[in-house]
Amino acid sequence: MAVDKRPVFLNLFKIRFPVTALVSIAHRVSGIVMVLALPGWLWVLQSILGPEAGYQSMLSTLHQYAVLVWVSLMALVMHLLAGLRHLVMDMGWGESLCAARASAWLIGGLAASCAVMFGVMLWV
Repeated sequence: MAVDKRPVFLNLFKIRFPVTALVSIAHRVSGIVMVLALPGWLWVLQSILGPEAGYQSMLSTLHQYAVLVWVSLMALVMHLLAGLRHLVMDMGWGESLCAARASAWLIGGLAASCAVMFGVMLWV
């Protein structure tokens, strides 16, 4: 009788995902974050378009919750960049493994640089 060599449990923290998988997962997570943030942004838009007192009140509220503003901006940037990458790949460009890895690293680098830039803009 053969001994079963399969693992008893699967520890997801020990698996090293390729960079292409990480960008794909980040694209999905950023889409979820954007959907969850949409009601808040609609409330912000409603408050800003009202009287001037609402505008001033909303500015102070946004300063208090700068981290949430930053997270939602980063979700938008990540989703946009990864979505453009997927569209380009759907057109047949960059489908090879080497090109897919390079574009995934490019998207990660651009998203990280945007994260730093938006962080500096919000907190300085």
